Amino acid sequence: MPPNPNAKLWRFPDHKEWVVNVRVNSQSKKNLITNIKKVLTSCGMVQRFKEGPFGSYLDLPQPSKIHGILIHNLLKREVIIPEQREDEIWLGLGRSQVRFGKEEFCLCSGLKMGPLPQGFNKKKAPEEGSLLNRHFKEKRLTADLLYATMKRLTSDEGEDVLKMASIFMISQFFGTDDGWKAIPGWMFALVDDEEAFKKFPWGSYIYSITLFWLKRFTQKHVHTLRGTTKEEEKKKDAVEKGGKEIKGEDGEEEDGEEENEENEHEDEKK
Repeated sequence: MPPNPNAKLWRFPDHKEWVVNVRVNSQSKKNLITNIKKVLTSCGMVQRFKEGPFGSYLDLPQPSKIHGILIHNLLKREVIIPEQREDEIWLGLGRSQVRFGKEEFCLCSGLKMGPLPQGFNKKKAPEEGSLLNRHFKEKRLTADLLYATMKRLTSDEGEDVLKMASIFMISQFFGTDDGWKAIPGWMFALVDDEEAFKKFPWGSYIYSITLFWLKRFTQKHVHTLRGTTKEEEKKKDAVEKGGKEIKGEDGEEEDGEEENEENEHEDEKK
């Protein structure tokens, strides 16, 4: 896209105060694909998995690597343009602005996009005989427990391995959850219905999670420049937080609006 004269720089990457040392971690590690493929192979479910929404990811070239430092430095060049949508990010590269939105994510990921069903993530009680009840009843289900269970299952339970591998892929490879956090139960309810699972717009769901974290990625290094004095900023912050009394420069307390109104009434009486 050609330069937008109205674009406003949101990050300040070239200033010495904005040079930061960062450590970027990625959950989408190549060994996750290797581990999933091994488990599926042991149960004869590789081909079935490839027919699902994430099948193409089993054929990712190895070794593959995510360049976290590159992503971090790109995000430091975020710009704000007047016509941008809330569900996209714009980056200032050279004299041009480049967009990362759901269209670009769809092209890169190949995942199904579309509106998310209303109430899809509502908490529901697991049905009798469901995957969740058979293997994880009354357990706090994490990705680590899920993977350990997958490895223990035999080829006779291949259908369950297939379902668990799909959830493990969503949770860990696409980074929708940390390994120690509980996996949401709605995913298990959905994976029990094979057709509904395939039709679900996983691209839209994963993109929403990706965008959320991208916008928070450099949040600690963003400063608000308001062009006012330090003392004025303290007063403004206190008012925004609901404070009624603020210390002035001379150490005396400054009365809030209510007390000012009372003083005015007293003056009128006098």
